Parts: sequence; structure tokens; C-alpha cells
Amino acid sequence: MVFRGKLSESCFACQSRRIKCDKDKSGCSQCKRMRIVCPGYPDPLEQNFHDESAQVKRKAQQTYMKKALRSTDVCNEPSRSTVSPVLGKRPASLPLDLDNTLRVPPQRRLIPPLEDVALSHFMSSYVPGSRFGYLLDMYATLGPDVSLPAAIDAASKARLAWEFREPGMMEAARKSYAKALTKTNLALSTPATALQDATLISVLLLSLFETMIWAGTGVPDNWTTHTHGALTLVRLRGKPQLETEVGRQLFTHATNIVSVTSIRLRRRVPKEIIELQTEVLRNHDDMRPLYLVTLYTSEVANLLAEIAEGNMSLNEIIDSLRIMDNQYVSFLENLATNWGYRNIILDKDDPDVHGRLIHEYLKPRTALIWNSVRMTRMMLSGIIYGHASLVSTSSAVAIKAQAKLNAELMAVDICATVSHFLSPKTFNVASAATLLWPLSTVRGADLIPQDLRDYAAQTLKRLGHMLRMPGADRGVVYHPGVQTLDDGLHMFYLA
Repeated sequence: MVFRGKLSESCFACQSRRIKCDKDKSGCSQCKRMRIVCPGYPDPLEQNFHDESAQVKRKAQQTYMKKALRSTDVCNEPSRSTVSPVLGKRPASLPLDLDNTLRVPPQRRLIPPLEDVALSHFMSSYVPGSRFGYLLDMYATLGPDVSLPAAIDAASKARLAWEFREPGMMEAARKSYAKALTKTNLALSTPATALQDATLISVLLLSLFETMIWAGTGVPDNWTTHTHGALTLVRLRGKPQLETEVGRQLFTHATNIVSVTSIRLRRRVPKEIIELQTEVLRNHDDMRPLYLVTLYTSEVANLLAEIAEGNMSLNEIIDSLRIMDNQYVSFLENLATNWGYRNIILDKDDPDVHGRLIHEYLKPRTALIWNSVRMTRMMLSGIIYGHASLVSTSSAVAIKAQAKLNAELMAVDICATVSHFLSPKTFNVASAATLLWPLSTVRGADLIPQDLRDYAAQTLKRLGHMLRMPGADRGVVYHPGVQTLDDGLHMFYLA
């Protein structure tokens, strides 16, 4: 028997989200508001002491199940015929222990359907720290839409399958994805539904699904396809989409993906998107810094596309890149006024902290914006350094030195945000996943000192294990020579 102390009386979903629960035994009002099945409450008899033998047995049985699944000869559909030697003839796709010794009292025996479990898990553990935060309120008022519930179901199951690494769950997620794709295409075929917020959210959730099932190699074609679909919808929706708060959030979410993809492919962002990104700046709300960063990202994409076209001289390229970098410097100076952070210097070395420096931010979104600018400045510094190396003048030497210094400073600041995202008190899967791309950028930057690159590589490996990602043992899929935007990790930042 293990002493557990006094536990919360809130339902499990409210505990996970750390919100107030009214403790209604028929189903708390918070769960009803989100239109999810209330997962229930802790057993009062287990408030002080808990028998851990059942927990140990369940872990052992799950280990046996995994071994049985690995031994099957059917690669694509391992859960259809695999039988666990411990669990008897129960499907491997449902890793729920119903052994007699673990059965709950009669009033708690019913197990919610997989769809409800996945939805509750997704809404409580992933959405609050992600770019899909608007789903929490929107889902509660969702009407009989033909695409969004299906897309949410697919993403929810994919998230649950990612968490448990259970092939049967992933198979169910893929089936839901096929249904969601059909319903989303149906919604896109009708002008009245194609322009609805729900349809754009569905497309973004399909992109999230592709991120969830990512195998750790490159950028999936389907993810790129959904990105192009989101771009088309944003262009069709025009200025009216900027009139509501949710519409502006969706617009920024979608165009941020479009802008980064344009940088990766060295393509220009359409003119009408730039105009809309400028228009949304008229709204002086809490999202304004994010609006501005998204616009700057599009401007960087267009500049890099122009450079790739070969119509600029070396001096023009260097001057344009430096002007863009100075624009980011001014932005950060203004950002520090209301969206700043506090520097904490540790008294002694910590293997999980680089150089004893920690940045403390008020909220993850703030750190997200800072790291976005830092990554971009690192990229610009690398390009400036490369082009300045082709110029044999005294000024070029100073330009290269400044570019190298800028890249190093940005890398130090990115590494200082690690503790903020990985703190056990505030850890959230979606928020922590946004570290993957910044750390990958540091790891692969030639201008960065080796100790910073080594720290980024080790932290990526640790983060990969925490997130249960494929390739975690290899430092989250590191392929020397592969450009940062081609390794696929930016998808987690944008999702």
C-alpha cells in the first residue's frame, strides 16, 4: 500500500486541464460545455492509500502485449489477429485491462467508447497548449457540420495512438481520417460550406493528423497538399474572415503555415495574402505581435524567392537581408515592453540547462513568438554570412563577424527557453513540441559553437523521448546535410 495524500475531488478531465469542477456526479458542467463524456471521479476510498499491485500487473501485461505485437508477421494490420498471451482473446487494439482482479465497482464498470476517450484526451491534454486553442469554446457550440467533427475525431485518435504507440489505435485513426477527408471534400464542393470557419479548421486538423502520424523522414506530401488547400481557402474567404476573433486566429494559423512553406520551397507568398496580413494589423488585440511576425515571415519568403530567381547582385542581396534583420531587431525591442521575459542565472551547473541561463516567460505563446524571430534571424545570418564570403572587401569581414555573433546570440536565447517548455509544472505536449524546430535549427547551424549544437542535439533526444516520437534514440531523426526545413520538425511548430 502506498500513501497518496489527499487527492482532488474534481473529475479526471478537469484535473487534467486544472480548472474548477462542480463535481456533479451525473457529469460535470465543464465536460457538458465541451460536449464530451465526463470520464468520472476518483474513488473516495483511494484518497489516502492505494494498492499498487494492480498497476504493476497492468504495466507487465502491456509489456507482454507489445512483445506479442512485435512478433506478428502482419506488418500493416498487426492488431486484427494478434492475441496477447496474457489478455487472452481480447483485440490488441484496445489496451484496456479488464482482468477480474482489476475490475472496478459495478457503478464504474462501463468503459467509454474509444471516440470519447480520444476526444477527452485531445481536448484536455493537447488543445490548450496548441494553436487550436479556439476549439475548446467552438466545439461546445458546434452545429451539425459535415466535416469538423470527423476531422476532430481523426486528430483525436491519432493523438491517442501517438501517446500509446498502439497499432490498433492508429488503424482506427486512419479509418477516421479517410472519413474526415471525404466529408471535408464534400464541404469544399459547396460554396456555402467551403467558406465556413469549420471547413478551414477541418483542413488544418487534417494537416495536424499528418504531423501526428509522421514517420520521421521529410515532409509528407499530404501535409503539403493540405497546406495548399488552406491557402486556397484563405484567399477565397477574403477580408470578411478578419471580422471575428476566431476568424483572425484561423487566418494567422493558416498563413503562418503558408509563409514557412513558401520559405522552404523558395516561392513567393501571393500578393493578396500579404495584403490580408497587412489588413489584420488594424486589429490592436492581444494577437498583434503574432500578426506582425507572420507578415514578416511572408516578407522573408518573398525576399528569398527573389534571391533564388537570380536577379539581384551580391551587394543587393546582403543589403536587403541586413535591412530585414534590422526590422526584426526593432520588433524584438518593442516586444520586450509587454511580452518580455526574465533572465535567471543558476548558482551551479545543471546538465539540462546550457550556460546556467534560463528564460522565464509569462506564457508559452510569448516564448513561441520570440523563438520564431530567433530562428528567422539565425537563418538570415547564415545567408548573409554565405554571401559576404563571396565579397573580397574589408566591410565584408565585419559583416561576417556580425552575422556570426547574431546567430550565436539567437542560439543561446533559444536554448535558454528549454526549461520554460519542459518544466514539469507547466509541461504540455503541444507547447513542448514547438521546441523541436528551434532546437533543430541550432543543431544544424554551421555558425554556432559546437557546445551549443551538442546541447541542442541532446535536448532534442530528451524531448523526443518525452514526446514519444519516432527516432528519439537517434536524436529525433538527424540526417547530416539535410536542411532544417526539410527534416519535417517545423510541422510540430506550426501545428
